[in-house]
Amino acid sequence: RERLRANWVALIRAGERLKVFSRITLPDGSRRLLAVRTAPLWLDGRIQGQVGTVEDISEQAEQQRAARTLSAIFALTPDYVCQLDQNHRLLYMNPAARRRLGVPLDSDLSDTAYSDFFAPGGAERYREEILPAVLAQGQWQGRGTVLDAQRQPVPCEATVLLHRKANGATETISVILRDISADLQTQRERQRTEAMMRAIAQTSQAMISVLDLEGRFLFFNHAFEKRYNVRREAWLGRPLAELLGAEEYQAREAAIARALSGVATQLERVYDRSSAPVEGPRGSADALALVLSLSYAPLRSESEAIEGVICIAVDVTEARREE
Repeated sequence: RERLRANWVALIRAGERLKVFSRITLPDGSRRLLAVRTAPLWLDGRIQGQVGTVEDISEQAEQQRAARTLSAIFALTPDYVCQLDQNHRLLYMNPAARRRLGVPLDSDLSDTAYSDFFAPGGAERYREEILPAVLAQGQWQGRGTVLDAQRQPVPCEATVLLHRKANGATETISVILRDISADLQTQRERQRTEAMMRAIAQTSQAMISVLDLEGRFLFFNHAFEKRYNVRREAWLGRPLAELLGAEEYQAREAAIARALSGVATQLERVYDRSSAPVEGPRGSADALALVLSLSYAPLRSESEAIEGVICIAVDVTEARREE
């Protein structure tokens, strides 16, 4: 403290201007940041003293720190962040946006138009749909498409925010874009796989059915419909036990329970003419009307949680007759 005071006195005597910052603790325990500015007071060519101001800049300092933090976040985020002024001129683009859109990191944006990066029809949509919504509600969220440095379309999730001045006038508009190309590609691949699996299931000669955790139908294929003479639309959401009857369901119940516990199970059911769910071959004198090989396995989600049961039933009657 004595050394600082000595330096301060030396500067005053030399007629130097001073600008120092000091943190103080108030009686209530709060801390404030003060800016002290002084200048020499000259009279008749001699320094007669010092004049100056003491300003509490705590809030200003906090705002500056918040702005630096926000700027650091924008610089590091993989999202594309842009800011426009009230006349829709580009003020700011973060590094991720500049790299993806082909704007040099150190280039000035004064001659860059935001409309240059929209896919065809995008600029009109921004002016006619998005901007009016932002001005009316203060924000807009949705999807859009921009063009990258190679002029290829990039689908994005978009958030547009309006920032107003104290008097309510528009100050800036922030645009935050997140590239969802990979998400959409994954979704398309999943949909294609699901469509292929549905097609395979529908054309399979095996009877395929899927139950939820309560034993209600989620799906069954055409072979199942044909075997039990039912329509899928009429049975989705209804219990398997209702279709099979109490006795037949009881015979399969343990296998279903094991599948719900995560254990795949197989069993074989043999039906004579009096108990078969459908008629045997017409004209056949064989009492063996139907033999079904039943496989039960857990239906798992992407997170590996069990969400139901898959059953595949194969008619092995002819194979058993040959045996």
